[in-house]
Amino acid sequence: MAQPMRRPPPALQRLETEAEELRERLHRVAVALSITEDMMAEAFERSAREGGEGAPEFRQRAILARATANVCRTCAQRLDELHDHP
Repeated sequence: MAQPMRRPPPALQRLETEAEELRERLHRVAVALSITEDMMAEAFERSAREGGEGAPEFRQRAILARATANVCRTCAQRLDELHDHP
């Protein structure tokens, strides 16, 4: 017969609670940052399409913003997988 899990000491319970709160915040920040980076990428892509001297730089900045958005999405997805976020 399986024994019930023992409750951790109060200090460890507090750490577990704090870790869960921080993971939830990190998840929200990762999602929000991915959205913001996508918006920036779209704006840089529009600026690059308009042409002009800054077009190559705008393309590079759009690529960087898309890459950052993808990293943030991956982070949020991994947190979901590890900690069963809704």
